[in-house]
Amino acid sequence: MPMKSKTLALLILLTAGLAACDRDELDLPDPEPPPAPIAEPEIPAVEEPPAAFEPPPVEFLGWPGHREDQTFGLTWLGGDEPLPLREAPSSESSVISELQWYDGEELPWDESRVRVLQPSPLVATESFSWTATPYDEEFLELESSEVILSVATDQPVFFYHLSGENLCFFALDHTVHLGDCIKDHLTPAEDHPSPADPLRPLEHQWWVLIDADDAYGWLLIDDDAPIEVFPREIEGMERFDDEDDGPPFR
Repeated sequence: MPMKSKTLALLILLTAGLAACDRDELDLPDPEPPPAPIAEPEIPAVEEPPAAFEPPPVEFLGWPGHREDQTFGLTWLGGDEPLPLREAPSSESSVISELQWYDGEELPWDESRVRVLQPSPLVATESFSWTATPYDEEFLELESSEVILSVATDQPVFFYHLSGENLCFFALDHTVHLGDCIKDHLTPAEDHPSPADPLRPLEHQWWVLIDADDAYGWLLIDDDAPIEVFPREIEGMERFDDEDDGPPFR
């Protein structure tokens, strides 16, 4: 190795040694490790707001003018076209018979049901407690025990059907209940199409089971049927002084 190269190598080694000695004498800290990568913050999932309660169609025993001290009669007013009688109280049910009756004669019927397709939307004007009984639509009857419901201000309440004795069917918290007609605590919703008549469903159907010798099935009582509806007092029943008359018969 030439002298110049040896001299340069010795200088490099000497410099490195001096640097190491200086580091030990100064007690310099070891170089810090590179910082750990910063984790991306988790973005919470956006929860969808609960869907607004859509009150379903519900069926009840009774009639649109239901009062505890009344029943009704049906008189055939005539007409050339027979009326269809269906297997069940529904427009989608099969036609199983037809009705053509004697002019001015009363129709024989066995059962009456009201099917509410669209109840009346209301809201609570204040908070209150309501004692009511849950309704079982499958068996068209009330459950055995009452419950006490807490109703909050501005809570939606849906009126379905008047049951007589100042009792009404309302939907509250996705369940239909029967209890006092709490109309003093309720007001029509802002989008109510008939605010002057809040205790009447927006859309309903009235079905009567006709039971005659040559005609049997469910008849829809509407404005197209050539039938007069007349109330009939029930002997021995007294009307409550403050009982509502209920909606028109159809």
